[in-house]
Amino acid sequence: MKSGKQEAVLLDKKQALVKAESFCVYQERSQKEVRYKLVEWGMRGDELEEIISELILNNFLNEERFAKSYASGKFNIKHWGRVKIKQGLKLKGYPIKFCKRQFIASMMMIIYKPSKN
Repeated sequence: MKSGKQEAVLLDKKQALVKAESFCVYQERSQKEVRYKLVEWGMRGDELEEIISELILNNFLNEERFAKSYASGKFNIKHWGRVKIKQGLKLKGYPIKFCKRQFIASMMMIIYKPSKN
């Protein structure tokens, strides 16, 4: 009888890169989410860092794009406020302290964006 827990899938570097690319294409992801998945797939140390670098170079992983997508989705769909969005980004591993001005400017653009009606 099998338990409810799945066994860890161990991949080589090339397979992990392909899988990580498709993981990032499906939806905008934070580096923290991608790192967690890569560790889950058996990547460690230098291999993990090389895959992250490759994803950033090929524009599969972009922290600013992730933050804008996350904030606009939470504001428009779930009607979250500025503080809750900021906390959510913090949980996702987004370094808010490095781009506080940029974050506030992006939030203002999202909140006060004119409707298409």
